[in-house]
Parts: sequence; structure tokens; C-alpha cells
Amino acid sequence: MTPLLESRPKYKTVSTQASHSVPSTMFSSLPVEIQLMVLNEISSINDILRVRTVNKALRNAASALAFRTVGATNRDHSALNLVSLLESDLAQYVREVVYRDIAAEGEGRAGKPSSTPSPGALPDYGLAVESTLVYALLLAARLPRLTTLRLIFHPELPEARCNKFGNVHLHKCDACAPLHLQCALLTTLETSAPRLRALTLVNLTPMLNDLSMLDVHMLHGSGFSQVFTSVEHLRIGTASWGTESLPHLFWWAVVSRYVLPNLLESVTSLTLVGDGPSICAAIAWEKVALPRLQYLALEGVDVASVWGGDEREKFVNRHPMLECIDMGCGEDRARWTRNADVQGWDAS
Repeated sequence: MTPLLESRPKYKTVSTQASHSVPSTMFSSLPVEIQLMVLNEISSINDILRVRTVNKALRNAASALAFRTVGATNRDHSALNLVSLLESDLAQYVREVVYRDIAAEGEGRAGKPSSTPSPGALPDYGLAVESTLVYALLLAARLPRLTTLRLIFHPELPEARCNKFGNVHLHKCDACAPLHLQCALLTTLETSAPRLRALTLVNLTPMLNDLSMLDVHMLHGSGFSQVFTSVEHLRIGTASWGTESLPHLFWWAVVSRYVLPNLLESVTSLTLVGDGPSICAAIAWEKVALPRLQYLALEGVDVASVWGGDEREKFVNRHPMLECIDMGCGEDRARWTRNADVQGWDAS
């Protein structure tokens, strides 16, 4: 080796893109905010994890990104991995925790089933997985930096569980296993009552409780009142049913009575997800008052037939900070945005 090469400083490099390489010693001297801005340019989680191995300073900065969002599905190894992470020192970096039923896609709709699923790809609703996920949620609720929780349940309700009125009874059978898991996680959320900025509860299934009252298990409990009062961004929705009676009752008896009144002045964005016109028809919009609301989305509704102009206009007049309303699903969508220049609303 030549003396010139021997005298050259030996730097490890951090590559954020193919065209960018920064000496690690120089990178470590940058303010943390700048480090995070650079690392945010890395799109691959595997690359971020590799950055963590360069030195201590990069380990801390990269960990804040790599473990900002963690999650699990209803598979045994996935749930156990989440518990292991939340019990480790890495838990200090976690801001968002996600549970997603593997039958649901990212936004909560039904996924495309595999024609020949492997054993590891099959959902597990057994007691062991349920207990592990409940424990993971308890650990998550204690995280000092937790701001966001997303619970995405099974996207479809087995028709065999409905009676002739469309009400759901919970039985100890395989068809009801996803509902038992939903109840367990919602009960845990109610008892732990974490303070959250953003909450997603998608594919909720109302069931008859012991008093034959329609509810989403414990959604009207005191713990949920505490959860909802701190939430700024709420996304809540129902599973897909073959009947309109149950979702109509869900929006009327559960969301209107227990959820919306507890949002108080904190919520700035609200997304309601359901099939058909039941969202608009069942909610008493004239009683909804969310003074800080800036964004409202009604997903899965028929744009042409619900929430007519007069009712929508009255709602807008009561919410002066509202900037955007989204309605519809897929290609059948409509958007209204506030136009300050003409003191009106533009439709698109």
C-alpha cells in the first residue's frame, strides 16, 4: 500500500441515494434535525437498518426512523416479534403501533386471498395469539412517545353470525373468532386509555351485549371517553355487511351517541368509513359540533344520493375552519375545498 493511501482518513460512508455519500464523522456532527432530514430520503427500511450499524450517533438517528412505526398481524411470530421489540430499548423510538388482520389490506378493505396460501400466511385467532396481542397493546399504551394507534380488524362479517334482524351474536365458534379478538383488543384499549393524537378503528363489528344493546364492545366506556378527548385525527369505520340495518344502527347508536360527542375541540380531521348511504342517513349532522375540524372524509358512500346541499351547507357554516370534504370511493369520488377568494366552495 502506498504512503499516500495509508495517510488518507478512513471514513465509513452513509449512502442515502446512489448519488449521495457523506463521511460518517461529518454526518455525526450535523444537528439531529438535519440527520433525520437526510435519512428520510432513504426509502428502504433495510437500508435504514444498515445505517444503524455505522456508529453510535447514526444508530440513534436511524433508530428514530426505523422504529417510529411498528406493528403486527394475527400470526403467532408477528405478535411475538412485536412484544419483543416493545420490551426492548428500541421501544423508546416508537410513535405509532399498528395491528392489521391479514385478511385486510392497508386501508382496511378485504385483501385478495391467495389461491394456495402457505401455513405461515394463514390467520391465527387462537387464544395464544390473542393473549400476545393484548399484552403488546398494553405495552404500547405505556410508551411515553406513542401518538398513533391503528387497529384494522377483519374486513368482513360472516353472514352466519347475523340473525334475521341483522344483529350479531357472539358464539364460541371459528366463524366468531375474529370478533373475539376484536373484543379483546378494544377492551384492552378501553382499560389502558392511552392519550393519542391519531386513532384508527377500522372494520368494527357491532354486537349485542348482555343487555341486548347494540354496541361496539366497551366503545362507550369511560376509558374510551378519555381516549377520544385527546384525539386530533380519527378514522373509524365498519366491516362489510350484506344488510343495511346493522351499519345504520352502528352509526346512529354508537358513533353519534358515544364517539362524536367525546371528540370535543381536539379533532382536526375525521374520516368515516362504511358501505352505502348509512353514514349520512344515520348521523344527526345538525348536532355535530367540532370547532377545530379542518378535514372531513366520508368513504364508501354514494356521492350522488346522500348528504344533500342544504344539510352539507349548514354543516360547513358551523365549522369555519373546515377546508376540505371528501366523499365517495374509488373513481366515484367528489371533493369540496374552501375558496377564500370567493368566500365559497369549489367542487372537483
